[in-house]
Amino acid sequence: MAISRIAASLWVLNAGYGEWSVGLLLSLYSAGPMLLSWWAGGLSDRYGFHRPMRIAVGLAVFGGLAPAIHPSLASIGLGSLLTGTASSIGAIAVQRAAGRLSEQGANLKRVFSWIAIAPAVSNAIAPAISGALLDYSGFVTTLLVAAVIPACALYVCVKVPVENLGLRGTQASLREAIDLLSIKAYRRMLLLNLVTISSWDAHLFVVPVLGHAQQLSATQIGIVLGVFSAASILIRMAIVRWAEAFKEKTAMRVAVVIAMLGFLAYPWLEGFRLMLVGSACLGMSLGSVQPMLLSSIHQVTPDGRQGQALGLRSMALNGINLVMPSSFGLIANLSSSALPMSIMGILLGLSLCLLR
Repeated sequence: MAISRIAASLWVLNAGYGEWSVGLLLSLYSAGPMLLSWWAGGLSDRYGFHRPMRIAVGLAVFGGLAPAIHPSLASIGLGSLLTGTASSIGAIAVQRAAGRLSEQGANLKRVFSWIAIAPAVSNAIAPAISGALLDYSGFVTTLLVAAVIPACALYVCVKVPVENLGLRGTQASLREAIDLLSIKAYRRMLLLNLVTISSWDAHLFVVPVLGHAQQLSATQIGIVLGVFSAASILIRMAIVRWAEAFKEKTAMRVAVVIAMLGFLAYPWLEGFRLMLVGSACLGMSLGSVQPMLLSSIHQVTPDGRQGQALGLRSMALNGINLVMPSSFGLIANLSSSALPMSIMGILLGLSLCLLR
């Protein structure tokens, strides 16, 4: 998905469609998951890991092949929709299977930390892969590679044990998935996840704006964003190594407090070095929250409904990803470019009540 997203964005710009088309394409990557994640979660609960993964691989392969065979705005839009949906279905299947195949306690946090590292690494290496392929082989070859990568995942999938699910009923409805919100602990974890994901988006939006205002070079701004991602990977590796020392509630409370202070202080950080420190602190704090949230969600959800819980979570997060970037832009235009970070600092402080 990451390779496809970069290649599609550059093709649209080179074809002269303008920045609005790029925004529309990027929205399509979240549109499918926002509408179908609840269904993907129910599919995982009913059939386990393998059938959803085969569907995800099929959608991803076709999403890469369609624009490669006939490059056009319509085919690229279809590829974006299919690839984003495939990524969501695959992620839900992996998260659910990993949780159910793991023991409770420290091992659960350790496994979800590995799960959280994977997309961070993908997003780190995808720009280099797609850039080199686009420069030396062209758009079609880049998308063909993007289609081959998920096909290779089938080789790994066959090594995952088949879960004995017994006799399942009919496919869960959206209403049944939404009924999970009646579980107080799950509702609180979902709200906290929405706040932290919005914080992640706020950082990605504000850093280029603040860096440009402080006359930082594009390379320096890129390094600041890279340090944020690197710090999130490092803290997740630390959780893998010392999972026994991390208690979900305590770790999330400390992480939220550090993130809150970081967001409130960030607009006052002047210069490249201070922005690096601020981004590293935010990356470590926000990066540590997701494994703890996934572990907590798995534990508070009724047995056999973890797929629905993860699907509803994915549906909500993709909805936030559609709305928040444009909202941050509007807020920045109407007031101050740093105001989104201050708002997120306040929201993070208020979210502490969710961890009581």
